[in-house]
Amino acid sequence: MYPLKIRDVTLGEGRPKICIPVMGKDKEEILRQARIAAAAPSDLIEFRADAFAQILEKGQISPVWESLRLILGDKPLLFTFRTSHEGGERAISFQDYESLLKTAADSGFCDVIDVEVFMDGWQISERIRELITHIQGKGAAVLASNHDFVKTPEEGRIVERLRAMDKAGADILKMAVMPHSREDVLTLLKATVKVRESDICKPLVTMSMGALGLVSRLCGETFGADMTFGTGAKASAPGQMEALKLQEVLEAIHQTMSQS
Repeated sequence: MYPLKIRDVTLGEGRPKICIPVMGKDKEEILRQARIAAAAPSDLIEFRADAFAQILEKGQISPVWESLRLILGDKPLLFTFRTSHEGGERAISFQDYESLLKTAADSGFCDVIDVEVFMDGWQISERIRELITHIQGKGAAVLASNHDFVKTPEEGRIVERLRAMDKAGADILKMAVMPHSREDVLTLLKATVKVRESDICKPLVTMSMGALGLVSRLCGETFGADMTFGTGAKASAPGQMEALKLQEVLEAIHQTMSQS
């Protein structure tokens, strides 16, 4: 399970991988951003479908996936509908969310699918577990996610949530939090180390958001995170760095660590 290979990209090997989000409101803008992201130093591309105005209209999403696949070539595609509850562009019922993610898995175009595993509360529900199983059964990996745009939970709470994602069967575990002090950033990093050094053998994606938390997006290799997000045409969360600059920093850190 760890490292995890997705197409030609391996999470948990070498420097942390760079994922660039695409957040267009219509097909033309989505594809324009995708071309920019594909040409940038990206390892994966994230399609943030909650920004797409027609996402819930029947028949509108398939042509977008098909076109994205042609643009990206062999770069992995991460499909995400970020709900407003976790910082996304819009609200959605669980029924529509579940149906959309299953459609994404059934399409065969998406390599990784983001699942907000705590939609039904802090205990991961049986419906979420069934959704994870369905997605994996179609050949896609599941990135379990949780975002706190208000605060940084206590270290133990972050570890607890990542461990719950692991027990639910997700392939990749993601936690993003908002810091209000340098101590908050350290809390996120300490939690990452604790999970990385535990019995959990899955890729981690952890970050402290905003300018204050920028360092957490850069030092993943030191503390145990395997992927980070950079910008192409548009940022999807506060604190993301332009992809080329991000790559330069990650490569410099990787080379230094490899020599030690």
